[in-house]
Amino acid sequence: MSWLFPLYLAGAAAVIAPILLHLRRQPPQDRLAFSSLMFLEESKRQPTRRRRLENWLLLLVRCLILILLAIMFARPFSRSTEAAAAAEGESVVVLLDASASMQRADLWPRAVAVVRSLVAASGAEDRVAVAVFDSEVDWLWAADESLPEARRAAVTAALDQRQPGWGGTDLGQAMVAGLEIFGRWDSGYGGARRLVVVSDFQEGANLAALQKVAWPAGVTMERKVIALEEADAGNLTLELISGRGDEETELQTGASARADAVRRVRVSSTRETQQTDFELGWENDAGGVKVQGYLPPGGRRVVKMPPRGLGETGPSTLLLSGDSHAFDNRVHVAPEQPREVKVWIAAAALNGLDEAASPGYYLKRVLQPTPALRPVLEALTRADWAKVNGTGVVVNAGGGGRMDEEEITAWQKVLSRGGLGIYVVDGPGAESELKALTGGMTWTVKKAERQSQESYAMMGELDAKDELLTPFADARLRDFTKVRFWNHRVVTVAEDEGVKVLGKFDNGDPALIAVRRGQGTLLILTSGWHPADSQLALSTKFVPLWFGWLAAVGYEYEETAALVPGQALPWLLKADGAVTDPKGETTVLKAGERFIPKQPGVYRVSQSGVDAESRWFAVQLSAGEGRVAVLPEERLKELGVSLAEVDGAMAGTEAMSEELRLRLDGLDTEAKQRLWLWFLLAVLGLVVAESLLSARRIRERVHA
Repeated sequence: MSWLFPLYLAGAAAVIAPILLHLRRQPPQDRLAFSSLMFLEESKRQPTRRRRLENWLLLLVRCLILILLAIMFARPFSRSTEAAAAAEGESVVVLLDASASMQRADLWPRAVAVVRSLVAASGAEDRVAVAVFDSEVDWLWAADESLPEARRAAVTAALDQRQPGWGGTDLGQAMVAGLEIFGRWDSGYGGARRLVVVSDFQEGANLAALQKVAWPAGVTMERKVIALEEADAGNLTLELISGRGDEETELQTGASARADAVRRVRVSSTRETQQTDFELGWENDAGGVKVQGYLPPGGRRVVKMPPRGLGETGPSTLLLSGDSHAFDNRVHVAPEQPREVKVWIAAAALNGLDEAASPGYYLKRVLQPTPALRPVLEALTRADWAKVNGTGVVVNAGGGGRMDEEEITAWQKVLSRGGLGIYVVDGPGAESELKALTGGMTWTVKKAERQSQESYAMMGELDAKDELLTPFADARLRDFTKVRFWNHRVVTVAEDEGVKVLGKFDNGDPALIAVRRGQGTLLILTSGWHPADSQLALSTKFVPLWFGWLAAVGYEYEETAALVPGQALPWLLKADGAVTDPKGETTVLKAGERFIPKQPGVYRVSQSGVDAESRWFAVQLSAGEGRVAVLPEERLKELGVSLAEVDGAMAGTEAMSEELRLRLDGLDTEAKQRLWLWFLLAVLGLVVAESLLSARRIRERVHA
């Protein structure tokens, strides 16, 4: 038996009170006076025997009541049998922060020392798991049970090979992964469960994952905050906030002038920063333009990038000077590189490009260049189709006559390489062409019946969940009620796993059918976009519809969002290629393989073969990693995290003392057993027994 509050046992000394009361002899209450003795002097009676206890049973009950009350307030719990066996060990999950902010000063070696001390303090009966985390979680040790020597050696060897990387601090994801380890271990294990996080706990850490879980009962989190001295705690941060801006007027550089795209960056500082002056300039550009400024502690300022020298069009790095912690003082800039996509169409369909009745009139005007995409429309005669080679988009807008064998072969070649085909069904003669393009599927085509010359169809259903219709994922953008379709064809095909109807008219006829054959996609429109068939080309839906189709097959029309380490490059290669990282090292990639950068910088991706091309990608440090002020523990409590009573807020804090470990274990065990409740019930039973015995004693005295 163990006690949570052993001082209450001193209250058992009160048991002497009923014993003394029972030893006190009371004089007889009823006295009779005799006349023959009234003149005699009373003599003192000499005791002939020692005082002796009477009513042993009543005395025993009263003593037990006081003893049980003292035991109850001492809050007993048992360490014997299964509870004692479970309490001998504990479950500990240690999470070590290896994000970019841990590169500052000596934070990393001090954090590693704390982890080693925690592992060294664990015993053979303990369960220990150790992981390092940034934007991902990497487990170094997660065995249920093992010899302490083997565990210590394995963790030490793994930590010797690790250094902080460039990933962001996803603290919430790491903590959720730690809770999953507790869930994986035996739920019947009765020892204490501790989640120990060793980190600088910078306030820019991501805690979103904690909002999706409920903190389990019995698990406490211990914060081991590895902090810098106050004089070194400040930090300046450089962030890219716009990859491309307005076209500036001519910027004078030496004797020449040129236009340059304006890019803007944000310079921010923490509240503890003592450095207030900064300087911006391009790395390895000693003679270039410098931007100098002043920033108060805790301030923010948006600054235009200084212009680069003449002829500087390749990748470059903007450097912030004046900060003692350089891990977040760089912004990487990739050269502008709108990607070219070729759109091939039969020349017959482009007759009268200046006539609004021609399908090519609208197609030529919708395919306008963007900062990320440069569509090139090529009109091909029948003899030119044999020259088509590569990946792109092939279009049959209808009304240009039937396709010959060369044209069908060119379409099949483009689709087999992952290209996109847009086919507008214009009549019954399209059946054989569709069969050839889809690998032998049987199609039927007939003209839809119209009740009158003024009747029309409207778009009734649209599968906005498909990647080909991503721009219309917002329900407010799917309103096609103002788009009328005057003519359409009824197209049917035998069911096939590669065929999907993406849109239907209000009468149920298919409007848009996607056929996926290998890597390529064939889109079949049962009505054209030109005025003779519909109002589609005149509506606001036409431009996002086309650029959504291009984006679905890998031709993004918007600039790539800021990439961070650990996030795959967005270009999915359709042929073998290679990636060159900022250090100049090359990694060979297979077709369809993703590349995940591990550090900031500018990466060059090259694709070989007939579709040879190369693209630059700038990878920046995760936003918020430079916000290095210590995260208040109130933010963790708001998310339901159960923090330990003792906070390891001092750098280099040693492992929890044995006394505190036993204390926490005792609290958990006593809360489960609740033995004090049984002692309270026994006290109540004895009080009832004492009342009955006292009443019986009084009745016997009255009748005596």
